[in-house]
Amino acid sequence: MDSRFASNKNITYKTKNHVEFIQFNNLLKYENIITHCFTTRRGGVSKGEYDSLNMAFNKTDDRRNVEENYRRVADA
Repeated sequence: MDSRFASNKNITYKTKNHVEFIQFNNLLKYENIITHCFTTRRGGVSKGEYDSLNMAFNKTDDRRNVEENYRRVADA
């Protein structure tokens, strides 16, 4: 767990399939209607300056890496 969020009771910090993400507790009660998360940089396949979970297609990261990162988030 990222220590920045450890004491915050308004969010839940999760790891699933090696992807780390944050969810707001007040939105979890609507999980049958919406799915939400905010990703961290951990759990992806990008290398170099975009190391790990790069989600930006407009950077010089290999498009296949970004697509795989999106797949990993969707699976989490």
